[in-house]
Amino acid sequence: MKSLFFIALLSGFLILNAQSSVKILPEWSSEEYKAANTAVNSSYLTPQEKDMILLNNLVRINPLKFSQTYLEIYLQANEAENHTHFVTSLKQTLSSLEPMNPLRPSKKLSACAAFHADDMGKTGQIGHDDSDGTSMEKRFYRFIPKEYFGALSENCQYGYKDPMKIFMDLLIDEGIDNLGHRINLLDPDMEFTGVAIRPHSKYRINFVQDFGAQMK
Repeated sequence: MKSLFFIALLSGFLILNAQSSVKILPEWSSEEYKAANTAVNSSYLTPQEKDMILLNNLVRINPLKFSQTYLEIYLQANEAENHTHFVTSLKQTLSSLEPMNPLRPSKKLSACAAFHADDMGKTGQIGHDDSDGTSMEKRFYRFIPKEYFGALSENCQYGYKDPMKIFMDLLIDEGIDNLGHRINLLDPDMEFTGVAIRPHSKYRINFVQDFGAQMK
């Protein structure tokens, strides 16, 4: 029995990128990891960027299981974050949320995210507008034809290098009353995503994630 369990874990590990920082948990099947790891063959992404998409997809394909496993493990390791109403509301949301489609990686969206992450990193700024004042929407359409996506959104995060820390910060959305980052991560209408992790001159690291829903 132990050998079968080890083989199952090993096969699950092989589904992930060899440099992935996301721990394989026995509660999740190899099929679930495979379904979530849509970016595994995206050569334009770093292992850390692939992990950001993997984590986003794990919570999308099984919100309740994510809450009971990855979120609980994270909260146990970060006790100071355990008892806020943002954590409580997240648990409530994930317990009632229906499973949804995993996001597929988009090279165009990743190029858009990388441009903004590089721009913010070099200039030390934050926010969704570019350093020259170009709006997020106009930046999107520099990289993506208007007729390609029917809806677009963006998350930005600063200061963390570890993918799990970045992702949990956005998902919990502590201090963000409208829960905009969480809503973007859990938007069932979104189908594609692009991500970029880059250095930031003021906050060391900045992360940008762009989302797109294809035109019907």
